[in-house]
Amino acid sequence: MHLKLIEIIYIFTLFSVAGWMIEFVYRSVSERRFVNPGLLAGPYLPIYGFGALLLTVVRPHLSEHHFLFVTFAILSYFPAYQELNLLQPLLLACHIVAKGIFYMITATLLEFASGWSLERFFKVRLWSYEDQNWSIRGYICLKFSLFWVFLAFTLEYFLLPAAMKFYQSGAMHATVISLALFEIMTVDFLIRAARLATVGRPKRQNEAMDREREFLAIIEPLMQHRLVSSLENYRHHYLRTRLDHSLDVAWLSFQIAGKLHLDKKLTARGALLHDLFHYDWLREGPRWHGFRHPRIALENARKVIPLTKKEENIIIRHMWPLTPIPPFYPEAWVVSMVDKYCGTKDYVLGVAATLKKAIPDRIVSFFR
Repeated sequence: MHLKLIEIIYIFTLFSVAGWMIEFVYRSVSERRFVNPGLLAGPYLPIYGFGALLLTVVRPHLSEHHFLFVTFAILSYFPAYQELNLLQPLLLACHIVAKGIFYMITATLLEFASGWSLERFFKVRLWSYEDQNWSIRGYICLKFSLFWVFLAFTLEYFLLPAAMKFYQSGAMHATVISLALFEIMTVDFLIRAARLATVGRPKRQNEAMDREREFLAIIEPLMQHRLVSSLENYRHHYLRTRLDHSLDVAWLSFQIAGKLHLDKKLTARGALLHDLFHYDWLREGPRWHGFRHPRIALENARKVIPLTKKEENIIIRHMWPLTPIPPFYPEAWVVSMVDKYCGTKDYVLGVAATLKKAIPDRIVSFFR
């Protein structure tokens, strides 16, 4: 199957989320408590996304037509091969068995490589099959290898066709959601990887402190400007102020830009100013706020400091793909991705905090 890049991202994100849901239900029921089965903070498991993509790529090469063609080509060298047409049902059954074996080997290798890499590079063990029969170092076991075969056939004959049909019926919405989620997943992974790489290493901890001082030196002159400091008076995402959100985006963008050897200073400044508007967007302001506020923020940012072309692009394109023209610079891509990650985190954590407080209060009121 020939896939476009956006279709690859769509399949990857869709099945990463679906895989997380499967693991979440299975492990939560098994352990009788809520369990986040993944390394990342969000509800997605990239290993399932990679598995779905791998299956999508190899599936055309394992079709019944290819199998029968190769089989009959080999058997044609034997006498009376015309009578072998009677064995076609048996050959098709052999094809299914061969495909199942291939799926088992491929999925098991993917699981082994993922488990080994996580423990080798991040010192994290997300699963262990040491209590299962036919286990190899706890990374893989026969029981779950057979389960992956069942899941692969379900994916091939039901889930993938249904997913592509759904995508074709609403390509625009699926594209926007997939791109936004992919950006969030990428930032989530980079943050988690940086934290795991820093834990327990004094030298890297000192480097982290140096980065904090460098970041503060960059944003402090901007924070003294009235247009920037006044952002603390506006609620932005659920319980957080616009200044809180802008500082989060600036700090994470600054760190990622440093890892990628980009311009950290311009990235931090553009990220801090990306939402520089002064109205409650839920209750007032211009119509089509999501499309128009980057332009408003850009005009206000020009009153704070002289902007470079890169900083202007960071501000005006941070809402992509909601706005059709994508960012031009890699620094602008970083801020766009981090903005979606931080916005999602603000809402998720805000709702979780509200529920955590509200539910016990209701229980206490009930027993009174």
